[in-house]
Amino acid sequence: MRKAHRQQGLSLVELLVSMAIALLVLLGVVQSFLSSRQALQFNEELGFIQENARFALDRLSRDLSLAGQIDTGDCPPIRKRHPGVADTTLEGVTGMAWSRGIPLPVRGHAPEAEPPAGIAELWPGSEVIQVFRTAGAELIRRRAHHHPSQSRFELAAGSHGARPGTVWTAVSEDCSQVAVFAQSGPSNGSGNATTVEHDVSAGSTAYNCTNQLNTDLGKSCFCSPPGGSGNVDGSAQCGGGLALGSHVWLTASASGEASKQFYLAPSSVAGDLPALYQRVAGRAEELVQGVEVLQAEYGLADGDRLRFVHAGQISDEADWRRVRVVRVQLVLRSARPILERAEPRTLLGREFNDRHLRQVASATIHLRNQLGEGGG
Repeated sequence: MRKAHRQQGLSLVELLVSMAIALLVLLGVVQSFLSSRQALQFNEELGFIQENARFALDRLSRDLSLAGQIDTGDCPPIRKRHPGVADTTLEGVTGMAWSRGIPLPVRGHAPEAEPPAGIAELWPGSEVIQVFRTAGAELIRRRAHHHPSQSRFELAAGSHGARPGTVWTAVSEDCSQVAVFAQSGPSNGSGNATTVEHDVSAGSTAYNCTNQLNTDLGKSCFCSPPGGSGNVDGSAQCGGGLALGSHVWLTASASGEASKQFYLAPSSVAGDLPALYQRVAGRAEELVQGVEVLQAEYGLADGDRLRFVHAGQISDEADWRRVRVVRVQLVLRSARPILERAEPRTLLGREFNDRHLRQVASATIHLRNQLGEGGG
């Protein structure tokens, strides 16, 4: 007699237990995946902040450290300034000095101040740092013959594309004389001029108070106010000039401007994200995203010490000439909100309360061309 065969399988209870175990395992896998994804996003945003901080500080440090640098070709670099004014001379050489109302090596604009002309939009609370120099990677360098009676240089060969207001450096071939002046003409609409004029000019940030190209280091040829006809020191004229018919090397920035401005504005790629910009020759260039606060303190020479102040605390032009060090502080933020919840924080005097990750980065930059000068 055959035995009855009973069907084997899982009971409902066993099935439910198995499903519960599988669900727990699946939840663990999903949780692990989400945690890994969150950690990856956090590290990506942290890397975004740190890389942008390094780039921003490197760019600012490089330009600020060279503020006031004047290109002198193959001659020794200009490094000595007459206390209190912008006069200068080649190291170990006497004779030539500034002959124009040249901008300051560095100048700051506080958030509450009117921004420099040409800056269309600023990120709320942004400062502006303006750097002046006539040396850089893109330069116009030409040999020229000087005609002092005509306030004009004639190029020995070739042409140039510079326009009026461009800052030029003239250095004699034997390195015994140097002058810095603003181009007053020609208008050079076609961009192929063969002359550079240095007559009296006014009405811009680059101007000449005299058509003479030098003065005693004890005098100043600055107009007061800018564009006026009088000299700061009250002298009737600024005497002397490059010898008649002397051959010189002329150098100017190919951009046509000798100043560069750094500021914050909405990113051109993501408008809700702030970015660090530089503006030169009337053109704004986005450098790096995520810089939300740009703050600078300026170290003024005060005897044998430095006194750090903000741009809004400097109203006298003479004080700007005493700046020897610039301390730059940045707040950088993540591109995406990645924190689990909003966290109220105060960084560099600014209050934040959202889910963005933020870090502070700073650098102290010495103005090489201002070191070693008197307290003013």
